[in-house]
Amino acid sequence: MNILEGYRYLHIPGESTRTLVLLHGTGGSEHDLIQHAHSIDSTADIISLRGNVTEDGMARFFRRVAPGVFDREDLARRTEQLADFIRKASQVHGFPLTKVTSVGYSNGANIALSLLATHPEMLTSAILFRPMSAALPDSIPSLAGSALCILAGKRDRMCPTGDAEKIRDALSEKGAAVALHMSDAGHELVDEDVSFARQWVKKQSGA
Repeated sequence: MNILEGYRYLHIPGESTRTLVLLHGTGGSEHDLIQHAHSIDSTADIISLRGNVTEDGMARFFRRVAPGVFDREDLARRTEQLADFIRKASQVHGFPLTKVTSVGYSNGANIALSLLATHPEMLTSAILFRPMSAALPDSIPSLAGSALCILAGKRDRMCPTGDAEKIRDALSEKGAAVALHMSDAGHELVDEDVSFARQWVKKQSGA
């Protein structure tokens, strides 16, 4: 276990130049997404974080006022902290910022979305499982050159209807290349999501 910029995290070296930064959902841990990450890109370098905010004993990446209602000031502050972590980790572990792809689920997807929409120079690629549009900042810069894969569930009761489309439209309008896949699932992550993400990464890599 490593500690950097206030985060506990795991580093699993890979064979390629791509680095996957894994961000778990509420109550998860740095171990949750590793198997999925290997399925998405078996050659990638992996940095997997543990959320450093606690809610009723559960790890998260930023505070919320109530389910689905975010503490936006804390989200903005934690987004900057995550950006600082990735910058420092790239120096410590020697990976290029231009090859970073964030893989986030639920709470982790929301902070990854916030990071992509505020720091496109750092995070140009992201795979978001069950994100919410509430994580979008009020102002979004040009995202030309950014690529985003959104995995939503048709029966997801935690995310408002049309949320995935709202995210797609907001980021596409700023120039991002956005792929949206709707699986016949709820808020849980399913094999269909991982399979789509794997194919998306292959296309991004030109494989």
